[in-house]
Amino acid sequence: MNDAARAAFDATADFTESVIGRLQREQLWRIYDRLFEPGARLLDLGCGTGEDLLRFARRGHEVEGVDLSPQMVAVAEQRITDAGVEDKAAALALPLERLDELPE
Repeated sequence: MNDAARAAFDATADFTESVIGRLQREQLWRIYDRLFEPGARLLDLGCGTGEDLLRFARRGHEVEGVDLSPQMVAVAEQRITDAGVEDKAAALALPLERLDELPE
């Protein structure tokens, strides 16, 4: 992906805190809570700043997140550390078309 596209993704980092972003996320969380058994291993595609990563980790899931934006991943990594869930969650800057490069 080119630099302009990467910059556009970086600019959306505040979506999570918008009213519509929060409402959409809470609706999805209700669905996820019914779908994922405790302790499930999850891959969060387009993890952004780690909002879902944190929730999944706090609910006992093991979750790896990937996002195109290194800036968003840096925020997600800091949030993971701040929440003390490094044993449950991790984030990696990686385009979706390169998922085969994920660590084992």
